[in-house]
Amino acid sequence: MSHQTITIVGNAGGDAEKRFLPDGTPVVNVSLAVNEHINSQDVTTWFKVAFWGNLSKAAEHIVKGQTVAVDGRVSVETWTDREGNFRAGLRVTARRMNFVGGRPGGAAATGTAQEEVYDIPF
Repeated sequence: MSHQTITIVGNAGGDAEKRFLPDGTPVVNVSLAVNEHINSQDVTTWFKVAFWGNLSKAAEHIVKGQTVAVDGRVSVETWTDREGNFRAGLRVTARRMNFVGGRPGGAAATGTAQEEVYDIPF
């Protein structure tokens, strides 16, 4: 049996985007920037994170700049852009999330408890 898990702590690059699949399943997408200092340089890695089902209820409150910790499964997605260039990105399917600190500007999160962990049963 194999298992992979990635844990990232990053800042939201924009507000959460919620949508529904044709069967009514909710999904929230957020881009998270993970900043590191490597070999005397600041490096930012971007992850597209998808929050499904019940986890999407908490994730829909993520706002730009907010720090979020996520555990999940990572995959690489590839595509060709409009100019015909090959592109690749990292996608995380979240299993757990945790708000880290408060919202940007000191406002309290609406409808969610800070520092609360949300799980998806698998």
